[in-house]
Amino acid sequence: MFDVQELFAQVTRLKQQGPCICNNFLSLPALTEFSGQESSRLAYNEEAVALFCEDVGVTRLHFYLSSPEAAPSLAELLRQDSRRPVVADCVGKREQVDAVSRLLCEAGFEPYTRMLRLRGGKVPFVPVPEGLVQPACPEDADRILEMLQGTFDPYVSHLPSRKKLLDLIEDRLVYCIRKDGAVAAVECLERIGRHGIYIYQGVVETKYRGSGFGGILLQHCLNQYRDSLTFTTWVEEGNEGPLRRHRQNGMTFDGLQDAILIYR
Repeated sequence: MFDVQELFAQVTRLKQQGPCICNNFLSLPALTEFSGQESSRLAYNEEAVALFCEDVGVTRLHFYLSSPEAAPSLAELLRQDSRRPVVADCVGKREQVDAVSRLLCEAGFEPYTRMLRLRGGKVPFVPVPEGLVQPACPEDADRILEMLQGTFDPYVSHLPSRKKLLDLIEDRLVYCIRKDGAVAAVECLERIGRHGIYIYQGVVETKYRGSGFGGILLQHCLNQYRDSLTFTTWVEEGNEGPLRRHRQNGMTFDGLQDAILIYR
């Protein structure tokens, strides 16, 4: 557990020394939620602040550095925490990401993978088979979590907790295709601000891959929210299938990258 106000006080102290280098983009509600978790921990020294948060079984590091030369101070905080592995996201334009990644590698991290953000405005309306796609129900939550956790790398994908998934289902942001009474494919969305939609996670059960369910499901979701001003998603660099599918819906790489690093 940690005190959010103590976090703010330590970050303010660092900022008084000059511009900080950080990777913490958590909202205040998210910080407040993490602060109440027994496994979360705040650590700091003269030149670095480290926030260790447990995110659906993954220890993620959110950090602040007083300067590029402060990487050894961050390494000191990492060595004082026994949990392994620790995952850190470095988000920004390529030059920024490369610079921060080098700092973290000096602190003992190693590169894992890199994500690209795709972004688009209005998407084309494409009809899909009527009645095939349905909103998910709360009763589907356990099956959907099983599919997501069995498909995605938890270090890369920020998978939803059961509570978050139920909130998305209640907000009609999760859609699925059922076969023989069971969920065969699912797509999860998330709202960004008042007029944006984030294409969060999508998966098709193994035996139905190649059936076109993934494309139909994504298109149905886009049709439902086609009046939104922006659509965004993250795709692993080099993963041509999803890149091609999103580009067909008018989404393009906007220059923002996420280098995912691991401290073992």
